[in-house]
Amino acid sequence: MILTITMNPSVDINYQLDSLQLDNVNRVSTVSKTAGGKGLNVARVLSQLDENVATTGLLGGTIGDYIKNQLHDQKIPEKFMGIEKESRNCIAIIHDKGKQTEVLESGPVISEEEGQAFLKHL
Repeated sequence: MILTITMNPSVDINYQLDSLQLDNVNRVSTVSKTAGGKGLNVARVLSQLDENVATTGLLGGTIGDYIKNQLHDQKIPEKFMGIEKESRNCIAIIHDKGKQTEVLESGPVISEEEGQAFLKHL
């Protein structure tokens, strides 16, 4: 069993635009949303290679629920610990013939109690 740990997972949102126009309305042609974060990306690849993998870390709020649902849909076992604050979104805007602009949320700050609880959880 391989266990990946993702302490600051995200919903990775990719927006496809023909061109990005600042200070204007931009209509998105394609949107994709995936459970993201380094450990989750590794777990997904290992699962695709038919390795026995599970994942853990910290998740909070409706974004955390979305990530858990995606992992369940991908049949990747998860043992995330819930936290009080909301997990984060990370947005990548693909525009102007392959250029990429990213907007990344910093993610939640956990309490000392949550940190200690995660060590026990792990």
